Amino acid sequence: MLKHGAPIWKLILFEHKKTIIENREIPEITAHLDVELHSHPIVDGKIGKLQSPMIHNDYENLSHFFHKHNIYSDGEALLRTKYNIIHGDRLKANLFGSTLERRRWLKNFFLSIPGKPLIWFLYSYILKGGFLDGYQGLVFNILKSFYWYQISLKEYEIKCFLNKK
Repeated sequence: MLKHGAPIWKLILFEHKKTIIENREIPEITAHLDVELHSHPIVDGKIGKLQSPMIHNDYENLSHFFHKHNIYSDGEALLRTKYNIIHGDRLKANLFGSTLERRRWLKNFFLSIPGKPLIWFLYSYILKGGFLDGYQGLVFNILKSFYWYQISLKEYEIKCFLNKK
């Protein structure tokens, strides 16, 4: 289990009665796969925080990991190009707003800058101490950086295809 680097936050501890799910459909992906992409809970109330890490082993091996992240990067690229969804449908991005609004703003800012793979790697591996997890930290941060690179390449490919029409 990795203990350093940029954490992966999952919103799971909240009152469901006070929540609206912001769901962004990506027909090319959701039509033929059992994958929940871009379903974001928007909570009108308190959000809890677990005091210890939740172990979420959602991969079988590297092939499964690559396959899953290939699908995720397809979805991210399609959202930002073909469907032109950069900002949320319901949740507004606001640096000085709620935790969720601030997180949306930071993600939108990150997605708008060039060099995302390198910036992610330097942030997570160097600044947030991912190197302290040894070889596993290096591998994880390289894979996460490559994920951002995949998204950038797929966005470029889709934009080129859309401009030819």
